[in-house]
Amino acid sequence: MQILNPAVNSIAYAFALRHRISAILEKRNVPDTLQPGGTLWNQLVLFLETADPIQLRYVGKEWRYLVEQTEAIARACDSVGRTKCYFLHEMLTTTGEPGYCAHAVGYDST
Repeated sequence: MQILNPAVNSIAYAFALRHRISAILEKRNVPDTLQPGGTLWNQLVLFLETADPIQLRYVGKEWRYLVEQTEAIARACDSVGRTKCYFLHEMLTTTGEPGYCAHAVGYDST
């Protein structure tokens, strides 16, 4: 993940991020690395902030999975970012366009 730049290598980054999240995600609890402020959480947020929407058109399924996981993790952790994730979800369901939500909402990790 350190070699890839999500703004330039959005497709590869999306697949790598999805694989890492799927490999460690447990239904009962969220590992520290996936909780807001954790390493993988920060990589996820960086991806949502900087991914190239043109590249994301080709990996809509992976992009949607990452947005949904962001929302689910924030809700599970009862994070401040939960509200922002709600807006991401709402925009996703109304536009359905990969890349649109994160850039339009101005999602940030704080």
